[in-house]
Amino acid sequence: MSKSSATKHYKQNNKGVSSAGKKVFLVFVYDEQKMLPEIAGSYYNQKDADSTLNHFLKSGICSWIVSRNG
Repeated sequence: MSKSSATKHYKQNNKGVSSAGKKVFLVFVYDEQKMLPEIAGSYYNQKDADSTLNHFLKSGICSWIVSRNG
């Protein structure tokens, strides 16, 4: 894992406390031709991510969701 992908960026909230940004849901699909996973989309709303995931799974495409805290 590269250093930049593991870095979290913090910002102050209205109480002056430093916290990570919004939770993000990344939808990945497996590209059989390239034999690599690819990001199919990023969502702040889990229901939207689930909908995209279900679309790919119903089409027989290997896919999954990863959640990150900003």
